[in-house]
Amino acid sequence: MNIFHPEYLEKKSKWQTAIDAYNGEAYSDKIESYLIQKSQREPDGAFEERQKVTEPMLHFSTAIDSLCGVMFSKDGDTSRDWGALGEDGIAEQGTIAKRLENDADGEGTNWNALYKNVAIRLTTTHTIWGMVDGLTEKQYNEGNETVLEGDATVHVLDPTCVVNWYPTRGSLEEVVVKEDYDNRDNIEDFFPLEDVYVKYTLEGWERYALYTDENDETQRRTISTGEYEYYRTAERRERILPIWRTEIPLPRNVGYLLATKQNSIWNLESVGDFAIRALSFALLRITVEGEDDKNKIASALKAGSNILWQYAKEGHPHEFISADSSWLSEAGNVLKKKIEDFYQSAFKEYGDAARQATATEIRLESQSGIEAFLALLVDSVDEFENQALWRIEQVYFPDAPANWGLASVERSRDFQPEDTDEAMNRMLNRTFGERDTIPLPASSIVEIIKKWANSNGITLPEDSELEEAVNQRMDIIPADQMGG
Repeated sequence: MNIFHPEYLEKKSKWQTAIDAYNGEAYSDKIESYLIQKSQREPDGAFEERQKVTEPMLHFSTAIDSLCGVMFSKDGDTSRDWGALGEDGIAEQGTIAKRLENDADGEGTNWNALYKNVAIRLTTTHTIWGMVDGLTEKQYNEGNETVLEGDATVHVLDPTCVVNWYPTRGSLEEVVVKEDYDNRDNIEDFFPLEDVYVKYTLEGWERYALYTDENDETQRRTISTGEYEYYRTAERRERILPIWRTEIPLPRNVGYLLATKQNSIWNLESVGDFAIRALSFALLRITVEGEDDKNKIASALKAGSNILWQYAKEGHPHEFISADSSWLSEAGNVLKKKIEDFYQSAFKEYGDAARQATATEIRLESQSGIEAFLALLVDSVDEFENQALWRIEQVYFPDAPANWGLASVERSRDFQPEDTDEAMNRMLNRTFGERDTIPLPASSIVEIIKKWANSNGITLPEDSELEEAVNQRMDIIPADQMGG
């Protein structure tokens, strides 16, 4: 039974690599998949030790957070109309909009926080899926009445969760999502060892489990089903799914490429750090009498021992030897240069890829670099939110199409992203332990110089002459621009 889309099979590992690099799982739970064991002279015991002392690397997530931070720095300029979900389009207390604003996904996530998460996931994988979960039907015994309870919720799905869809191009008609589903009857039950999927069609959904029977054949067991109605337009002629796909139209998977680059740097750093640890333990070279002793020591070396051998007849005494550690300094410089190159790539790769996309797809010739990427990102986040709002309106007003399409959002495109080099240098300063300096006005520097001169018995020129000299000699902000 083939339930996986070819694109899913092709891209899943790349999506997962980028996700693991961002959330840190590559450096904790999945460290064995990303930290490479040396094929020679690194026995399993040494590799396990290196795993335990290797530090995580967060340059990838820092770069993505910084890019998205530029976008959301203009969040106050967002134009959002809640339509009939609010009171006069505003999220007033007691309205559906206010409930969504406080809890968008049913787990307490703020509406704005949800869309910051959308931006981060889009920047990481370039592809995400969204889904609106409607109200829950509940049937009461008295009068056999069926009512709808609960609230609509919005969910963000990583592309690794959506395993199949049809058709590949055009309006979606069917989508299959793999999910973590708690199918226990109570807390005493064990979690069932089965894969659970939800199939969405234009008429409704089916949750089912796949398991292997006693004949080693795959079987399907339906867990639950449900129905819904969502339409493309208010005329209700064409149905749509509660789930949709949103992408950033970049010509290459920048997130995956940067995650891979970080992983290479991380492996180099791990080797360098472990080399320092290894050099802290000197090798013991002992003198042996014959082949038997030599073979014993050779076996010990294979097991990870720090003992070498030499024949006694050569006249050498037992001794400790240590490898030259001078190369570590140069290795550290190389690593620092690679980290600097990473941050340059993080900003420039996204910018360069966006420039290519704008030239061929959305014609943003006036945009360039990071600004072009942020324009693509804003468009994609707005598309995601508007798709959610369109379906939420249908959940709450199924019989009032006049209320559909009133809720909408448009984020500011008038952002001025920070200078790329300045942002990169700030992150590098944090990485290598340096601190940003705070510029002082010339008058403050003059006072410091005067105190030093008085304590040393030195006569200084007039304050005005001294301040002029300071301004000429130092790159500072003049006092009249500092407000002091």
